Amino acid sequence: EVFDLGLIYYTAAPLFEVDVKKKGGKAETIFCIDEKDFEKLAAKVKRENGEITRKKRNKGLGETSRAAMKYALDQGMIKITVDKLPAAKKVQDLWFHKDMAEARRKTISEYAQLFFDD
Repeated sequence: EVFDLGLIYYTAAPLFEVDVKKKGGKAETIFCIDEKDFEKLAAKVKRENGEITRKKRNKGLGETSRAAMKYALDQGMIKITVDKLPAAKKVQDLWFHKDMAEARRKTISEYAQLFFDD
């Protein structure tokens, strides 16, 4: 039901918080989701004769600033949708329903055999 109602979202906190000083002296903090995003920013700053004055790498949510978390909520929310609800229900039941423990064990065992050969 929560999928049908459109209530499930995920987001990622920015990996980097970067302070940039632009050519005219104006400064701002820009958030980069990953290394690729940072590399694009660095190239842009260089082209525009700006300067990166600080690059803070967030190692986890405990180190992420309030501004970075606000950015993640405002800019990075992605709605999770399920196109095939009956198939999704079967998967959910397999992994979480109390009466499916034996089927769960069998599935895990079969999956493990793909990687470990005795």
